[in-house]
Amino acid sequence: MSSGLQSLGRGRLLSALAVIVIPLGVLAGFASLHVRHIGAAMTAREEEALRQYAHSAARELGYQVSQAEGELLRMLDLQSLGGLVASLAQIELTRPETVCFALTEDGSLLYPDPAHLQAEADAETDLMPALAVLDPAARRREVIRAVGARKRDLLDHARLQDIARVHLPDGAPPLIVSLHRFRDDRAAGLLGFCWAPAQVEEWGFSAVTHAMPPGYRLVLLDAAGNGLFHYPLTPDASPEAGAAPALSATLALPREVFPWSIRVAPEDPTAIRRLVRRQVLFYGGALAFLGALIAAGIWMLIAMTVKEAELGRLKADFAANVSHELRTPLAMIRAAGDALAERPNLDRPRVDRYLGIIQRETHRLTDLVNTVLSFAKAGRKGAGYPLEPTNLAALVAEYVDGYRPYAEEQGFDLHLTLPAGPRYALANPDGLQLVLGNLLDNAVKFSREEKAIAVGIEESDAELGFSVRDRGMGIDAKYHAKIFESFFRIEGGLVKETRGTGIGLALVRDIVTAHNGRVELDSQPGAGATFTVWLPRPKG
Repeated sequence: MSSGLQSLGRGRLLSALAVIVIPLGVLAGFASLHVRHIGAAMTAREEEALRQYAHSAARELGYQVSQAEGELLRMLDLQSLGGLVASLAQIELTRPETVCFALTEDGSLLYPDPAHLQAEADAETDLMPALAVLDPAARRREVIRAVGARKRDLLDHARLQDIARVHLPDGAPPLIVSLHRFRDDRAAGLLGFCWAPAQVEEWGFSAVTHAMPPGYRLVLLDAAGNGLFHYPLTPDASPEAGAAPALSATLALPREVFPWSIRVAPEDPTAIRRLVRRQVLFYGGALAFLGALIAAGIWMLIAMTVKEAELGRLKADFAANVSHELRTPLAMIRAAGDALAERPNLDRPRVDRYLGIIQRETHRLTDLVNTVLSFAKAGRKGAGYPLEPTNLAALVAEYVDGYRPYAEEQGFDLHLTLPAGPRYALANPDGLQLVLGNLLDNAVKFSREEKAIAVGIEESDAELGFSVRDRGMGIDAKYHAKIFESFFRIEGGLVKETRGTGIGLALVRDIVTAHNGRVELDSQPGAGATFTVWLPRPKG
């Protein structure tokens, strides 16, 4: 299978994947557009319904206002000023929630009588503060004071049209005023009916019940966009308008009704989104599931193909490197053996030299075979290393002393730092010697200019370890994880010129993992590398 995948060219693989991916992408795109179209159509229908509800609510509200005003106007006596004043007083007597006033064109208060208002204000001081708040006369004076503060604006409204409605935000609570012009032979001016908030709420409730189905909310906004009343009244309804909901319809009322706007929105703004979501799930669920399966299959195919191709390449490189590693020492042993066999009369120095070559290259072959066998052992399931309390300081010192002649022969200064006294860790001595040997070999291989290696014991509360630090070429951060993968070697530079199998650090990782330990790497290009192996301490 591996050879078959390797024979498949990268361009051919990409073409095969494109045949699958492109139609799937086009199909997914059309499905997405269709689902969006469904959602947009449903939202458009809901928005149109909201606009219709707003128009219906506006008509109903205008009807309610006109009916209420007409009922009061029919109660007025416009034959004389005295009759007008008397009828306004009668309206307030029969309808305590309504406050009436009359202004002449010069701004004088015709009704109520200013002197009577002052007398009421003086009498208010005799009441307890709590009773004064509940006194209808006190509310009436508050209304008239708000009217007096805006009387010039009110007269200007009346001059523009015979009927007008305004909102006086200075009142407490806000005043809703209907304005009507009056004129007779002796005087002309302005009549006003100040409606109580409860009356406006009643109008709004009527508009909601007659113009909209259940499940929708109506908000009455003033000219500045501030919310005045919410219908239906709910515990979370506040008089502030805030930002308009994403799904709502706002309609400005005709000026002859009120200088306000009506906003209609669903009580649950997420209802339409939930409905659209259900449709999306209905139409797109099966396609999405199918697409996910196909995408997962394609992803697995790509991942497996790339992994197999990379693994095949790495294995081929490993075979080539191992062959090279075996061929070189065998050739040197053969050459030295032939020289000794063909030239029996060699002097002692030359004989010792050839024997040294044979001995050194034999050790090299033995180390290579042991490394490959250890790597194969680490890769087998169930393979492990028996752990026992081990004096790590003594083990490291003994190995470094044995390695020192080879390092000095290569021109390296090997420095060892040990603590005073033994230091114990749970370890397998043979496995740790193999780890330490691989790390020292790498330090020698990849250091050319500054030939210095430092080995030391590292300690923490729960762990004990050792570090190997060199001043060689260093390792880029992007390779810190990959260099511990089997058969991986960094391309180019000194690594390309240096012989190796690509399994040394993978073997280090596997052995340390079998010890329940970990390996840390601290390195930058050109600044050397520090490998630290951490092992657990014995318990107790």
